[in-house]
Amino acid sequence: MGGGNQHNTIIKHLLKGFVILTLGTLIFALPAVGTTRDVFDMSLEELMDIEVYGASKFRQKISEAPSSITVITADEIRKFGYRSLSDILKSVRGFQINYDRVYSFASIRGHSIASDYTNRVLILVDGHRVRDNIYEGVGLGTDFIIDIDLIDRVEVVRGPSASLYGDLAYLAVINIITRDGRNINGIEIMGLAGSHDTYKERLNYGKTFANGLDMVVSATHSRSKGQNLYFKEYDSPSTNFGVAHKCDGDKAVQLFTKLTFQDLVLEGAFVTRTKTDPTGAFETVFNVPLNKYGDEWGFMELKYEREFESGFSVMGRTSYNRYSYKGQYAYPGYLNKDLQIGEWWLGEVAGTKTFFDRHKISFGAEYQLNTRQDQDSFDEIPYTSYVHSRRTSQSWGVFGQDEFTIMKGLILNAGVRFDQSSFYHGTANPRIALIYNPYKQSTFKLIYGTAFRSPSAYEMFYQADGWKANPNLKPERIRNYEITYDQSLGGHYRLSGSVFDYKITKSIQQIIDRADGLAVFGNTGDITGRGFEIEAAGNWEQGYQGRLSYTYQEVKDSLTKSRIMNSARNLFKLNLISPIWKDFFFGGLEVQYTSDRKTVTDRKVGGFSVTNFTLFSQKLIKGFEISASIYNLFDTKYSDPTGNDHIQTAIPQDGRTFWFKITYGF
Repeated sequence: MGGGNQHNTIIKHLLKGFVILTLGTLIFALPAVGTTRDVFDMSLEELMDIEVYGASKFRQKISEAPSSITVITADEIRKFGYRSLSDILKSVRGFQINYDRVYSFASIRGHSIASDYTNRVLILVDGHRVRDNIYEGVGLGTDFIIDIDLIDRVEVVRGPSASLYGDLAYLAVINIITRDGRNINGIEIMGLAGSHDTYKERLNYGKTFANGLDMVVSATHSRSKGQNLYFKEYDSPSTNFGVAHKCDGDKAVQLFTKLTFQDLVLEGAFVTRTKTDPTGAFETVFNVPLNKYGDEWGFMELKYEREFESGFSVMGRTSYNRYSYKGQYAYPGYLNKDLQIGEWWLGEVAGTKTFFDRHKISFGAEYQLNTRQDQDSFDEIPYTSYVHSRRTSQSWGVFGQDEFTIMKGLILNAGVRFDQSSFYHGTANPRIALIYNPYKQSTFKLIYGTAFRSPSAYEMFYQADGWKANPNLKPERIRNYEITYDQSLGGHYRLSGSVFDYKITKSIQQIIDRADGLAVFGNTGDITGRGFEIEAAGNWEQGYQGRLSYTYQEVKDSLTKSRIMNSARNLFKLNLISPIWKDFFFGGLEVQYTSDRKTVTDRKVGGFSVTNFTLFSQKLIKGFEISASIYNLFDTKYSDPTGNDHIQTAIPQDGRTFWFKITYGF
């Protein structure tokens, strides 16, 4: 595509976004009479005083946290009609989501390597690490470990946080806080129906009993027949003219329970999901429903947390975790199968204490014992084994952090963590942040931090027909500098901005070894990234809410000096919520623009804008909530770049889809 055409395309998308913004403002500019004020109608100045946990492993105000932070509430999740964690992250500034018709992958600040299983962003559920010990990845769709409606809020902590969390706290940490029983207070039944024969049911029970026991129990079942998909790369008579027929199905079950009594929390979650692959990945036979991927993930954790009268707080947790993957790949005349099973124990202790009224010291230790990291790949008939790996390993880390109040309005937050494992030597990673509040409405943060990502067992030891192992992989590392600024204006408006600069060394990526033509993971070199983010937000007592953000990012390979694949230079996001009728009826509008990205073959996929619209109703009928959503309102045609696993260099995404959801609580 020529430069002039690309320029015109960008202008067209921006004009479309401007028209949508204008129309949305006019449509939503209806009087909201008699709306009552609740937590979601607080001023932005008050919202900046909301406490978060994920930035320092203790509760602190957002304005005092050593990171740039975004919080997405349960209210926003409902009013924007989000269906998955990937939908939530799409709305957050700086984030980019890719979907290869099986898995969704999240990236931030331009470092978007296709098919990396989101293993450069650490995701926590109530502080518990949600990642497997084979791929070191996490599902973001129906394969996420909890249902989206169990989320009370999402804390997005940008930048490296290895000084607290160690491995994988690389580009960001996302801490998901689940709902308590008192938030549900009875039985909740949900039903959803959508495009492509998609259905979902959920049953929740939540209650706080007289003796103080708080209970949440939830079960969710979802399934989708999917759609018939066209791929031009397979457009020939022998491959059904490029149409994958009935090869896009998705089935999932999610279970969750949380029991809280005084200082103890017992929490468990489980997900099982099977997804049919319509893309013909790994050079499998196209247009057959035999290509299926199955994931199961679960954990059970016991946590103790208490704050003593002296001000000393302590936390300890231990958990058992299990993950399995079953892949089935159809080739001419035979089936190939993958079987990966991981089991591991996690233990953590941490404490926090304030000394001399100025030093808030936190410290802790974490240990992971991988009792099982099994990998098998084999042809079924005739039986041929490619890998039969049986491994165990361990890792541990210790950390310390000091939040030093130098003077009123000036805080120095400094911490460091040391980590070591069976696969890498010891590594220390610091984070230092100077936080300055010259006025209550203004916050400046200067932040420096480093982090590392150790290679996964999959990247090091997996091999199959066309693949080879690389047990000599080294961890990749990142060094990040960042300046952030937040300014509250009049209590109802807020401006935020960040400037960031990072360098990644020994980047781990999948390549093709020219010597033998086999796929292998290698330390490919250095990557540099720099850019800025700006966001304007508004929040009013009548119930109006809005966010408008723009991100510019330039992420390059240090050797070639060219932009890395799948990294969009420009991201634009608009989110508006408006009451349409009192406190009963709301409209939610989203516009998301992503500029062009390079594919693995150095070609480009064009930029695109997607608009989503949701109507949300509550309190019209006692106990009922009803929402109707249209995703991709203007039926935009766009594709996401993919990796070497596919013949396609880019995978087409969903057009216009519809969703209708009813929730009844009693």
